[in-house]
Amino acid sequence: MLSNSLQLLSFLKTAAHVTGDARYQKEYQKVARDLNYADWMTRLRQFRTEMNYSDEELAMLPFYGVFQYEQTPRC
Repeated sequence: MLSNSLQLLSFLKTAAHVTGDARYQKEYQKVARDLNYADWMTRLRQFRTEMNYSDEELAMLPFYGVFQYEQTPRC
């Protein structure tokens, strides 16, 4: 669940940045806030003991897209 949530946030944020299409930003806001996917980003440490190295890498890669393109202090 963790890496899937992070990947979706990263894909939506990157798509919004690349295309400039507001629908991606709207969906990003909905997923991050309404569905609380942004909360998963803060809980990575909690799940590290249950992850193997490949899971951990997959969980870390999506952070780049979110951190690179996020403009506001809170999503």
